[in-house]
Amino acid sequence: MKASSYVTQMRARNDSLFGTADFYSRAFTSIGCQACEVHANNDPMQMAWAREHSQHLAGRSLIPPFLKNFAERARRRIFGRQLDGTLLNILSAQIRHYEPDVVLNHDMYLIPGLKLRQAAGSRALIVGQIASPVPSHIKLSDYDLLLSSLPNLVAGFRAAGIPAELCRLAFDSQAQKAASAQQMRYGVVFVGSLSSNHGRRFQLLETLAASCPQFELWGPRINHVVESSPLHAAYKGEAWGADMYSLLGRAAITVNIHIDMAQDHANNCRLYEATGMGSLLLTDDQRDLSDIFIPGAEVVTFSSPSECLTRVQELLQDEKLRQRIAKAGQEKTLATHTYVNRASEMLEIFTRHGAGIS
Repeated sequence: MKASSYVTQMRARNDSLFGTADFYSRAFTSIGCQACEVHANNDPMQMAWAREHSQHLAGRSLIPPFLKNFAERARRRIFGRQLDGTLLNILSAQIRHYEPDVVLNHDMYLIPGLKLRQAAGSRALIVGQIASPVPSHIKLSDYDLLLSSLPNLVAGFRAAGIPAELCRLAFDSQAQKAASAQQMRYGVVFVGSLSSNHGRRFQLLETLAASCPQFELWGPRINHVVESSPLHAAYKGEAWGADMYSLLGRAAITVNIHIDMAQDHANNCRLYEATGMGSLLLTDDQRDLSDIFIPGAEVVTFSSPSECLTRVQELLQDEKLRQRIAKAGQEKTLATHTYVNRASEMLEIFTRHGAGIS
């Protein structure tokens, strides 16, 4: 696959449904805009593009990133994750080649806004999208506009004098193709990360792992969790892309709880992924959740770990209620919270902030 063409690798990458795949570009295309994704940190894919567009990289270093000094790459991972210089050169060449009206950066940790501005010039609107802790090395003033699904981040950006808009996350019905016809079903699942930014999540999941035999935890490795934690017995492994969607599509109940920095706001992608795949969403009772779903009718909420455990036990015993709420949640997501709907909202935002989109 590494030796395959850029188009072939991009197709395989999108078919995997990893991350947001081609959800944004297909949504923008469907409303009449030209759009494409660039996976700036995908070494083989980016090197394939460079091989095929060598005229756009005259005089630039094309030393394969994996041959660069290991110590330097390790230093970057430890002290500030930023894109390798070679990959930055390729990304800059892509921006010059495609001449976009809008450059939307989904990884502000990795890709410096200034590099995007230098490559795009003054004609493009440089937009950053983030809903996680903002590290100190990010210079927000390099962006013309910031998007976030977290209202508290939007308010903070505006207070700092940076134009910012609320833009919620979404679901793409293309992910439903991952739904498995297998008879194997799951009872109660959580699919996601655990880190120092997830204090409330640790408490909740440990409660479920200790008291609910049907509970399964999926996500990145949990080597950092103390050996005595009941999470280790509940942990089943990693689930990404199509595997994650298949898992959610076969889960009776998907548990969700937000990152601590979300405060009392509802925002994360699990809200839409779980409901979109037809699983009943059991989520923390955030004050603006009702702006997205109707609690009690389209999703079920809890305000503490013990209440979550009670709700799980009730829902597992009442299949008709569980299926009715799951169906209503899926209908709401497929009607309202799609990438096509978000693309329309984003197009209006970009135009209002000065983008001349073609």
